[in-house]
Amino acid sequence: MTPLVEDACGLSEQDDETTATMVARLHSMSVICLRYPFVGGFDERLRAHAAHLTAQPAAGARDLWTCPEVPDAARAALPALDVPGPGAHAVHLRAPETLVPFPTRELLRRYLPTARLLRPLPGRTAPVDTAAARRLLSFTAERLLDGPSESGSDFDAQERRTHPSIGQSDTFRE
Repeated sequence: MTPLVEDACGLSEQDDETTATMVARLHSMSVICLRYPFVGGFDERLRAHAAHLTAQPAAGARDLWTCPEVPDAARAALPALDVPGPGAHAVHLRAPETLVPFPTRELLRRYLPTARLLRPLPGRTAPVDTAAARRLLSFTAERLLDGPSESGSDFDAQERRTHPSIGQSDTFRE
């Protein structure tokens, strides 16, 4: 676990993970760091958040445009108590697809151009490795926000409306 820390939240996560590693080692126990991004109910927060990220995709880069819904986020906590030790693990709890109607690869190229892709990301596939959540907690988010459908051309049109300086030369190509 060696993240590139850029903000106070990232720094606190890095400190938590270092502490978890120390506690697991010293006390021969299992410690699970549950990494929740923006969490909310669909009607209370996530629909409005998805609309905001659709209008301003750059705002979603920090959380990689993915958020779990409350029951899914809560469902991961109980199995985290039963992971056998010793060991420390950071587990990302995310929906398997993004909240916005744009292809994930386009979002990454535009807003996180230095990101290295480690696997194919078709459509709106979440760009987050959730393998530890599946392996350790048998967790996969089940409640997904309905509504957004992938639309690369809408992405470019939205960007030109939001950022008029973006022209055809900025459109990403394979």
